[in-house]
Amino acid sequence: MIAGAIWQPLTEKVFVVVNRENIPAQIIDVDVVHDLALIKTPLKFPKTISLANLPPQPGATLHSLGLPEDLDWTVVTGVYNGLIKRGPYELVHLTTPLNPGMSGGPTVNTRAELVGINVSGLMFSQSISFAVPLRFAKPLIAKAQTTTPPADLIQSIHSQLRKVQDELTTTMLASLSSSKKIETWTVPNFANEFKCWGQKSLESEKRYVVTYEKCEIDHRTQLTPEISTGFLRIETSIIQNNEYNFFSFFHFLNLEWARDEVDPLQIFSKNIKVNYGPYECQRARVPHQTPIQVEICTRALIPFTDLFEIHVKAIQRIGSKQALKSYLILDGLSQSNFLLILDKYLKNFGELR
Repeated sequence: MIAGAIWQPLTEKVFVVVNRENIPAQIIDVDVVHDLALIKTPLKFPKTISLANLPPQPGATLHSLGLPEDLDWTVVTGVYNGLIKRGPYELVHLTTPLNPGMSGGPTVNTRAELVGINVSGLMFSQSISFAVPLRFAKPLIAKAQTTTPPADLIQSIHSQLRKVQDELTTTMLASLSSSKKIETWTVPNFANEFKCWGQKSLESEKRYVVTYEKCEIDHRTQLTPEISTGFLRIETSIIQNNEYNFFSFFHFLNLEWARDEVDPLQIFSKNIKVNYGPYECQRARVPHQTPIQVEICTRALIPFTDLFEIHVKAIQRIGSKQALKSYLILDGLSQSNFLLILDKYLKNFGELR
């Protein structure tokens, strides 16, 4: 696996399998955001694949190649359905039935020109798959031909993660600048890069009604099989009290607050060089039109200790009738970018209109 060879180069190596023979290979460069690696082998290949000059048109026939489930070389056919953009992440949407073992293989057009690199199929779906657009592979190839490859791949990954979190911050700040109305509350109107869904539910005894919405950038930057970063999510619950008295409603909100406690269990990577530090949490009451109770929990991403996974939960209660609860996850952000988001988030939190 490429990730293992990057993080543990002394114990894990990369090989290219040609005619069932393992050929040693060297990692030249990586694009960790788009899950790409450029490798070099001493073997000379008699044929090469051509790169497409133009992206396919919607509805065009595409062929994806690979070794599904370690079977023989396989070709599956599908249709190009355009690009899906989620913040800094962009993927080709295919209707080819990709299976495990095909990741990293080529997706080609009917002229056998490369248009993308296989990534994955959508879990529990039928023939919904994704590929990395060719335009992200071309810079890796061009860079290797014209400049010296990075001497320190981990430092290169760090620079890429810093760039991603800047793009995530820009996307988040833009969404926090735009608002919409849910019930009597003003909440952020998230950009198209976010995937959003919601529901409205009535508690069985009709004591309260909850209007719920979750929005997220549903792609991540994978560092190891266990550790990923570069992710945003916000969950918003508007609670309308129907029958609770003042003290019962207050107790109910405390239970809701406790339900969102950050899991104290740590995610441990099998690779000791990539991990998370322990959570550190702080609580505060923020002055506002109506005071907001806030808790912030952070943990550093090792070895990139200037990047953090951050959980923010906030609740605002209006008397005994209404409350707004929000839970925000920011994964892979610097402290300075987090503070920019937090400032705008709290300034626009739950304003009644």
